[in-house]
Formats: sequence, C-alpha cells, structure tokens
Amino acid sequence: ERNDRTIHLCEIKYCQGQYVIDNSYEMRLRERMETFRTKTKTHATLLHTFITTYGLAPGIHSGIAHSQVVADDLFTE
Repeated sequence: ERNDRTIHLCEIKYCQGQYVIDNSYEMRLRERMETFRTKTKTHATLLHTFITTYGLAPGIHSGIAHSQVVADDLFTE
C-alpha cells in the first residue's frame, strides 16, 4: 500500500500478442478486487496493473486496467 492509500493489484499474463480482456475476464477481475477488499478489510483505492509481453489490446474492457508494463519495460537498459 502506497502512502496515498492506493494498492496495485498486478495481473501477469504471457501471450503471443497483445492480451485481450473480454467481458467475462473483466467480471472475474472485478470479483477478485472485491474478494481482496473483503479479505484484507482495506479501504484503500484498488487499481489493476497488467504485466504482459506485448501490452493490452485496446477495447471496451481494457479500461479496467489502470496501468500496464510490457516485457520491453523490464528488460531495456
């Protein structure tokens, strides 16, 4: 948890191209967020960060991701 009471929930996905978030996966992410909030009893802001090979494909459901990190971000000097 950061000083501004924000927690990033990280999803790590490997994919041959951009990762696509569809409706069912967005709902699953929302359920996980609620489970995390309930189990930890946190009142912090929860944000989704995706760590993927090539990023997220733009689409109606990709907005659930607050931020993303791609492989090049991790392995570039």
